[in-house]
Amino acid sequence: MPDINDIIKNRRSHFPKEFTGDILDEAILTQCLKNAHWAPSHKLTFPWRFTVLSGTLVQEFYDLASRDYVNHSDVVNPKKIEKLVMMASKTSHIIGIICTISDIVPKWEEQASCAMAVQNMYLTLSQFEHAGGYWSTGLRANKQAMRELFNCNSNEIHMGNFIMGHIASKREVAARPNYEKYALRKG
Repeated sequence: MPDINDIIKNRRSHFPKEFTGDILDEAILTQCLKNAHWAPSHKLTFPWRFTVLSGTLVQEFYDLASRDYVNHSDVVNPKKIEKLVMMASKTSHIIGIICTISDIVPKWEEQASCAMAVQNMYLTLSQFEHAGGYWSTGLRANKQAMRELFNCNSNEIHMGNFIMGHIASKREVAARPNYEKYALRKG
């Protein structure tokens, strides 16, 4: 059995500039979504909702993100537009991350539960040699255009997107400081 400590330490974000442009096997995507469902959920509200975009919908997503950025920014950075074009050419799948607020538990608990579901997707990708991804909140998260794309109701938050792609190889070095932020208190 794999050591959970190694899995956690070796989890990495992989970004579109690292993607090859090849399409991930659907079984990888399915396993990520199944494992996301096992995240903790206070009072079993299961607040996460995922919408998967693949094929031509990936390009349509980036086109929408680009148009929305241009239409709602005071200053448009051409490099950002170039980056979105590059991302569209390399991304295999996009998973819209939607959090449904039930009002049964505090809002932050449901958002935390959704974040844990995304972490489960990250950890799942660790087992696949050529699969990578990252959680993006910079692609117009919770902006009106994205809320409409993902059919968000008034009690839902678009928490961003899990961007996935095929990678040639995993990075092994983690950018972590040499200290750990915790204190052990004894009474």
